[in-house]
Amino acid sequence: MHGGMSEELWLSHVDELRPQLDLQERIWDELHSEMEYDTADVLVWVDEFVATLSGSVTSYPARIAMERLVQRVPGVRAIVNNLSVVLPEATARSLPRYEAQ
Repeated sequence: MHGGMSEELWLSHVDELRPQLDLQERIWDELHSEMEYDTADVLVWVDEFVATLSGSVTSYPARIAMERLVQRVPGVRAIVNNLSVVLPEATARSLPRYEAQ
């Protein structure tokens, strides 16, 4: 082998990560179980059994619901909710324009 990680070391690393990958999959299953919320712009990362949610959702209730769904998944030790709320253009309120006098 010409540099890099040996196959045995890589495989042992995969075995260490397997429980976290399984947890990430269970989190996705839970998020997809609620069809009310769009998860297209949501990312899930699991490290040391801490789930980090990032990306965007279209409402504050959706942001809270995503976190609550993840809380229901056995094995999650903590949640970091970095989801931002991006209102769809059709529902976004525009600020009034004030002209300088």
